[in-house]
Amino acid sequence: MTEADIERRVQALLQLANHEKTPQTEAETALAMAYRLMMKYDLNEGDLAKNSASPKSEPQIEQRRYETVGPYRVRRESLRVRILSAFSCASYRDFYEGDNITVVTHAFGLSVDLHAAEVLYAAAEMLAIRMIPWGDRGFRTSWWYGFTDGVTEKLRAERKKVEKATHGVAVALRDRESRAAAEMRRLAPDLIKLPGTGATWEDAYHEGRQASSAFSTGGRSVGGVIGALPRGK
Repeated sequence: MTEADIERRVQALLQLANHEKTPQTEAETALAMAYRLMMKYDLNEGDLAKNSASPKSEPQIEQRRYETVGPYRVRRESLRVRILSAFSCASYRDFYEGDNITVVTHAFGLSVDLHAAEVLYAAAEMLAIRMIPWGDRGFRTSWWYGFTDGVTEKLRAERKKVEKATHGVAVALRDRESRAAAEMRRLAPDLIKLPGTGATWEDAYHEGRQASSAFSTGGRSVGGVIGALPRGK
């Protein structure tokens, strides 16, 4: 199967998933099939072939900038960061560049990883928007915590399956993570770690975890670097 064939099949699956008349269960299945197809191709033709490539032929780490606006933008940005990490990308939130209505995230990774993370994030966000329950802001914020943690756990489980099934994948993914983190630190040497905050509504958190169980993917890697630029830097 050629790269053009892969792209056509993925696009067809995504169009089916995003069609307003596609039932939710069918949409989730179509998205999962698209992700698995993308990741299988990338692993077969990219990561595993990399062992025989010379350093000069290695694809370069790229930097991309994302803006998250609208309701629950901090929670949605956290979901994006987790998914970027799942694709061996490093990222940080730029407090200096952002403001009260915009959350700015800078991500570093291979082009194929960044693209896959963008597609996966769009799908996970769509699923969250469909499933988020009624409630006040505190309840829904806690739901987002649960949903994000649930997605993260599923990606970690998928990584373990892929690493066990294919020789050399774990080493290749760690190499991608290391290169992305090194490039991020080179361009943003003043990064600091920020402590996380816990959920405030236990019921909402567990509902979010349950909602994330509907999310299906062929995930690859979790464990990238997450950070933030301190205010005023």
